[in-house]
Amino acid sequence: HAYTVDQHTLFVIRNISRFKKNEYAKQFPLCAKIISALEKPEILYLGALFHDIAKGRGGDHSELGAIEAQQFTQRHYMEAEDSKLIVWLVRYHLLMSQTAQRKDIYDPKTIEQFCQLLPHARYLDYLYLLTVADICGTNPTLWNAWKDSLLKELYHAAKTRLHKQQELLDEAALISIRKQYAMDILISDGISSRVIQDLWSQFKGKYFLHESPEVIARHTKAILNSKQFPVVIIMPHHSQ
Repeated sequence: HAYTVDQHTLFVIRNISRFKKNEYAKQFPLCAKIISALEKPEILYLGALFHDIAKGRGGDHSELGAIEAQQFTQRHYMEAEDSKLIVWLVRYHLLMSQTAQRKDIYDPKTIEQFCQLLPHARYLDYLYLLTVADICGTNPTLWNAWKDSLLKELYHAAKTRLHKQQELLDEAALISIRKQYAMDILISDGISSRVIQDLWSQFKGKYFLHESPEVIARHTKAILNSKQFPVVIIMPHHSQ
């Protein structure tokens, strides 16, 4: 640090406010883009205010600062999700810079381990902004094109992975909904849920993504009723 903790904190807050100004958009284009879409910028400012508050007290300043941030959010009756994000930002404010500069960000395992520490995709946006503001507010000579490039690459790699994870979660949710609707149809026809689940355990997950609950129920019923007879499934044919 080239400054005292108090000075540094004020510089970090100033840097965050600069990300929103047109004259700094060319220097920090990704920051400008992210902060313009940020739902609650006040969370970022509070994270910046507390990120180094425990410096010089002995022990892990990130953990000690997180405790202070937790107490602050509780005293001010902040929403639970906002409080969680602020505390997380303080605890992990060094995560992105350490990952980018000390690990191989081109190794998928590095990205996976990094993303595992992010409770939600939106945490990445807040962390990236705080990281850039923090480095720029530590020492004027610390920020350079190399660090800029590393952090951007880590951000984009993590963003891509988090989107893929969300797609898988969305698929799982859709499968669960379709199964439940199909199950309700079949149970109303007198078929036990255990019999249905035993049969469905032999189906591939993609099947439930491609068929409607009504079709799933019809196929299931046909298979269960077939016993030793072959099943003939009639599918609608769309002529071109």
